[in-house]
Amino acid sequence: MNLYACEVAVAGDGVRLAELVAALSLATDLGLGQPQQHIIRQTLIAMRVAELEGLSDDERAAIFYVSLLVAARVGRVRGRRARDG
Repeated sequence: MNLYACEVAVAGDGVRLAELVAALSLATDLGLGQPQQHIIRQTLIAMRVAELEGLSDDERAAIFYVSLLVAARVGRVRGRRARDG
């Protein structure tokens, strides 16, 4: 299964899951005060390391999404801590 090619139905159009998650990462960059595309650069580095290690396509797909989404989770936790004091 190629996770990079997964599509999500949004308003009747097909949107690639990777594009949706990448858009979320851009919003997270903004919310954390990071430079634009910081999380995407982090993900590219993680993908390069995975490639150099010779990981399988499924393992690299998992790393791709975890790298993008973990930052979104971190942003959510930081925002909650800032709000709750």
